[in-house]
Parts: sequence; structure tokens; C-alpha cells
Amino acid sequence: MHRRECRFAILISIAVAVAGCSAAPEGPSTVEPAPASSSALEAAADTRIATLDSGGLRERATAALRERRIHAPAGDNAIEYYLALRERDPDDASVAAALVELQPYLLIAAEQALVRGENAESGRLLALMGRADPDAPALPRLREALREAERALAESKARAEAEAERRRAERLAGDVPAPAVVLEPVALEPMAPALVPSVPDVGMTVQPPATASAPAASRAATSGTAAATAATAARAPTRVPRLLHEVQPRYPPLAMRRRIEGQVRVSFTVEPDGSVSSVRLLSAQPEGVFEDAAIQAARGWRFEPGAPSVTITRTLNFALPRGG
Repeated sequence: MHRRECRFAILISIAVAVAGCSAAPEGPSTVEPAPASSSALEAAADTRIATLDSGGLRERATAALRERRIHAPAGDNAIEYYLALRERDPDDASVAAALVELQPYLLIAAEQALVRGENAESGRLLALMGRADPDAPALPRLREALREAERALAESKARAEAEAERRRAERLAGDVPAPAVVLEPVALEPMAPALVPSVPDVGMTVQPPATASAPAASRAATSGTAAATAATAARAPTRVPRLLHEVQPRYPPLAMRRRIEGQVRVSFTVEPDGSVSSVRLLSAQPEGVFEDAAIQAARGWRFEPGAPSVTITRTLNFALPRGG
């Protein structure tokens, strides 16, 4: 601590020496800028610095050092006053010495601003470092660290905005009436192969040989009767199993946002245990919008068990609510 105070005392001495090199200074201004935004304050400070002569700049620099305003606030600190002095008199050795002595404070402040996540302040301090000494060894490292911090901040902001947009879409979806998905009644697949039992052609008559015995003739008669019974059963209408559990398709969010409606026709097989298999798409209008939702819903339907396997078609109409 004692060493730091000694260093600061040296800075004050340099400031006094710099001030002593000036001509009679003009009276200090009594007008202070009103509180404003950071950018407006910096612009006003730049204007004020530009209106000061060399004597005024030396006086302001000395006062800033005494009050420990080495690099802040923006536009009213010792470094900026000394930089303005150097621009007016590049050969002033006392001003150059003061800037060299102040650079370590500027470096520490820039690093601390980065650690605190104050990217704008760090950028301002690094800009001052670049003006004071463009070849400062730490400058490339700190500039790269600032770029990384700004990239990380931009990515974090983008993720937060995407999450906020997702939640907003969910809230909007919850506020409006749910789009309707109308399921047409279950219907048998017309001419479905699964509905036609494989039975012998009843139109074909097999005549027994002339030497056939009575038992053989009896067996032929029994076989003919069974074939006729099977054919009659095949011609009888197949019973549609009763739907026990119906899964409503999910209306695709993209279609909701774009207010798209449509229709999907699917075919599937109801197994003897009531489960659904072999779901396939027959048609869709428009294509590429509702197919996945329809197929996923069909796989979850459950029918009354006990009936033979049967193939069924069903049409799903996707419609948005009217009048709202």
C-alpha cells in the first residue's frame, strides 16, 4: 500500500510539473454537464476538451490526478486530458512521461472490466490504451479477450431470444382455441386382400372315380359341404371392430402459425388383439404437412379385440377454428 501511495505521489509531481510548463491558465469553468446517457456524456466531454487551451488541459489533468480520476469517468479523466495535450504538442516530454506512468492503471482497469463482463467499458479503456501506446504488449491479448467476450454475449443473447420466442409461441398456442382434427368414421378398406378368405373355388366340382367306395363318397360330400360353408362366410360382410381408444392427432405448430388446413387418408390393419399395425399413407392434401401427425395418431388407436385381422381406412381432416 505504501509503495502504491508513493507511485501516486510521483504521478502528482509529474502533473504539477506539466502544469508548471504552461502559460497563465484560464479560469476554471464552473459549468458542469447535466446527467445524461453515456454516449451523450462522452460527446459533451469531447466537445469540452476541444474548447480548452493547453493551460486548461494541464489544469484539468492535474485536478483529475489529485481526485484519482485516472481513466474514468469518460471524457473527464487524466489520461484523456494528457492525450489531448500530446496531440497539441507531441514533443512535450512531461506529457509523454505522465502517459507512460498511467498506462499500468489503464491496463488493470481494462482487465477488471472484462472480468466483470463490462464489455463496453473494457472497449473504451482499450481504445485509450491504443491511443496512448499502439504497441503496448498487452493490447492484442486484451482485444482478443474482448472479442471472445462479445461473441459469448451475442450467443447467449441469441439463445435467450430463441427461448423467449419458443415460450411466446407456446403461450399463444395455449390462448387460442385448439385447431380441430376431424376423424371420419372407421371404414373397411374396399377390396382389401385381408378381407377375402382363401377358400377353394366353389365353382369347381371334383367327381369321384367310378370304383370309389361308399366311405370315399361320404368324405367327398363332407368336403364339398365345408367348401360351400367357407364360401358363404367369405361373401358375408366383415364386422368392423369397435374403436375403444382414439388418439387425437397433434396439429403441427407450423401449420397453425401459417393457418394451413388439410386432409390425410391412412390405411392400417387391426390385429386380433385390437392393436394397430401396418399404418400407411394413402393420400394427403397438402403434401408434407400433416402426414406425420396422422400416422403417429393412428399407431396409438386401439380396437375391440377378438375379431380376425382386418384392414381399415380412415380420413383425418385438419381444420382451424372459425370466427376467432
